[in-house]
Amino acid sequence: MNIKKCTNCGIEKALTEFFLEFYKNRNKFYYRGKCKACLTLIQRENRREYRKLRYQELMAYYIERNKLNRASPKGRDAHVNQIKNYIQKFPHKQAARVKLKEALQSGVITKPDKCNYPSCLSSKLEAHHQDYSKPLFVKWLCKRHHILSDNVRVLIDKLALKPA
Repeated sequence: MNIKKCTNCGIEKALTEFFLEFYKNRNKFYYRGKCKACLTLIQRENRREYRKLRYQELMAYYIERNKLNRASPKGRDAHVNQIKNYIQKFPHKQAARVKLKEALQSGVITKPDKCNYPSCLSSKLEAHHQDYSKPLFVKWLCKRHHILSDNVRVLIDKLALKPA
């Protein structure tokens, strides 16, 4: 009586190859109908399918949300308000950006062909101000290195504020 037939694969296996569970209504233990190997495969496939479905649902949600935000007047107004609040909060940054833009348009400053980081060949560049009080002293960096430089600056500022 130590052998049981799997209801999924139909192979007779030892009872140790089946999960033992407690049946609350009858107050006793029983062995599952499917063997451990079959249940593992079924759960793995169900997990895979669930992840695909969940990913598709999330992507559809984000795409729809972004469409609504961009398309609706309420979304556009919210974006414009965010920009206005940022400019009000950091007027020195906006002033530096405006001065740099004017210098670029008048030809006082020229934009280089590639990122300032060595071995980076990216040609899509952004101006990185290390000090906003000097608006024309900028490093020309790609998006990746610009984010990296900002994160390094934040870390240095945090370390400088900590007591020794």
